[in-house]
Amino acid sequence: MEFATPQAQAKFIDVYSRYARSLVDQSKIRDDGGVGTVEAYMLNRRLNVGTDPCYAIADLRYGLPQEVLNHPLLQEASACVTDLVILDNVCISSLVLDKLYILTSDILAHG
Repeated sequence: MEFATPQAQAKFIDVYSRYARSLVDQSKIRDDGGVGTVEAYMLNRRLNVGTDPCYAIADLRYGLPQEVLNHPLLQEASACVTDLVILDNVCISSLVLDKLYILTSDILAHG
């Protein structure tokens, strides 16, 4: 990655490592048949919804200084975007499940 700073490369590796670990954690929770608390779900989901890896890819290209990346307003905006993506995914999943339920009910009712 000739175009990325060493700092951005290290952050990219760190972010993707946390992302992969959170996917494994989510799989274990699902395999155990549990969801846990809303807080636990949101903490893990914030790591694996995919926004942090997107930010890391952008940082590879632009190599923003750490002071900018750590600025409280940017951190808060990133957290809000992540939560909105999670809520959007939940809403879309619910709509898909509702339509699947209706379709299945119709098929079962009409043979």
